[in-house]
Amino acid sequence: ANRLSRKYRLAGYLGFQDEKGELAVAKRWAINNALGSGYPALLDDPEVVAAHRKWMPDERLLDDMKLLYEKAPWPNYYHATWWSEWSAKAVNLLVQAVAGQKPVKDAIRAMRTDALQLIDRYK
Repeated sequence: ANRLSRKYRLAGYLGFQDEKGELAVAKRWAINNALGSGYPALLDDPEVVAAHRKWMPDERLLDDMKLLYEKAPWPNYYHATWWSEWSAKAVNLLVQAVAGQKPVKDAIRAMRTDALQLIDRYK
């Protein structure tokens, strides 16, 4: 149980927040690599704003990014431990459905089944 607990803490730290609520990894990536994230609060962080202003081609772009996050926020499930595992399967199923290799209803049913299994495994 202790090993599993450490794994969850590491996944949470890398993908979400540390115990203090700081978005340490996302903030570092935003500053050092100009990477966006699903955390609108980072666009209000003075260090992130200063770093983004260095590479942004237009002064308005940061405000436009904030407006986008306000109007179309990232769903909470993007931060779920199981998200990337489910997403990898779902993309494959969607490609098969779009290519006509799998009926759309079957692809949706399989995605739902996978999601429910992962939610149950990681709860």
